[in-house]
Amino acid sequence: MNSEDVFPSSFSLTSCTNLESIVFGPPAAYSPLFPTDDISPLWIQHMLSQIYSKRLSKICLWIDCADEVQVTRGEWDEILERLTSDQFASVKTVEIRLTESRRRISGSFEMMKNVEKHVQSRLKKLVDNGRLVIGWVWIPSTV
Repeated sequence: MNSEDVFPSSFSLTSCTNLESIVFGPPAAYSPLFPTDDISPLWIQHMLSQIYSKRLSKICLWIDCADEVQVTRGEWDEILERLTSDQFASVKTVEIRLTESRRRISGSFEMMKNVEKHVQSRLKKLVDNGRLVIGWVWIPSTV
């Protein structure tokens, strides 16, 4: 699945030049809406590449830590790297909300801590200038 499967090419943020904030939910939450088990964040990368608002002051990403390996490799790293680029230099706050959809009891805390450390290391520039906020969101199990 690619970003075209989620958002047709006619959908674009390029004309939204007065965006003040934007929130991207975790790809794992959206995958049931599409005929795929793919929880790739490529669509987030695609949407970020279309943002050209000089008024943008906050970006929030929800990251599902259920697959720690997925979160700490290539695609997410490219998204995190983009957040430190000149494109988002005027953004005052980058908020990362870490959650865990599979609600594992054993190892959830350690897994989320590992993802948090990874995000902080990838966004060191934002940490150093106080622009990064990381929060944990525990979703109660319905089972």
